[in-house]
Amino acid sequence: MGVWAFGVFESDDAADLGFEVDDAESPDDVKGVLTEAMNAVLSDPMHAERSDVLVAVAAAALVALSVGGDLSLEGIDEYGPQTWDPVSLGADPRLIASAREVVGLVCLPLAEQPWNGEEPLWDSAEDHAAYLREVSAIRDTLAAQQ
Repeated sequence: MGVWAFGVFESDDAADLGFEVDDAESPDDVKGVLTEAMNAVLSDPMHAERSDVLVAVAAAALVALSVGGDLSLEGIDEYGPQTWDPVSLGADPRLIASAREVVGLVCLPLAEQPWNGEEPLWDSAEDHAAYLREVSAIRDTLAAQQ
């Protein structure tokens, strides 16, 4: 099915991250899953594939949920993790820093995004703006942790 809407969890790849989080046996395993997802983009943003970026943003969203705040995400109840406890992650500074970096890259204008030469995240600026509504809320939640 691919991507069916502009919510952070409204794609097959982001939904798969939810399954991985649910399958993790401990909070440390969840941290490992989220770190791996974000590092797939942060280790080489110039060559990040669209699916990797979408998953990294979903991971950043889960980190934002773990720090509290009033964050509402489309599709998380249906496609996000079902059994995890966001509080179990704690306010891990490394996860928060990685999450901030991921959403910072996605919030750049389309022409400045490092993966723009590969496959752009969205076909148009309008699609990008729709996705950014949730990503901006994630960024704001993470920024409140400074």
